[in-house]
Amino acid sequence: MMETARLILRHWRATDQSYVASILGDADVMRFSVDGHRDAQQQRAWLRKQTDATPSDSSFGTCAIEKKATGRVIG
Repeated sequence: MMETARLILRHWRATDQSYVASILGDADVMRFSVDGHRDAQQQRAWLRKQTDATPSDSSFGTCAIEKKATGRVIG
């Protein structure tokens, strides 16, 4: 979708489940979320919703932020 020198903003993938769990399962990250803390089932459902509703490459929506150097999703 978009790249900078250090980051890639891309569509979510089904293989991102462990990253989703670490992000949505973090109390500090979720403290302002109206959904509160998500359990594993809710995290899987959220990721399915993101991967099923991936917009075209020319539009914006929820995206994964990946560090180029490591390939790790950080947001």
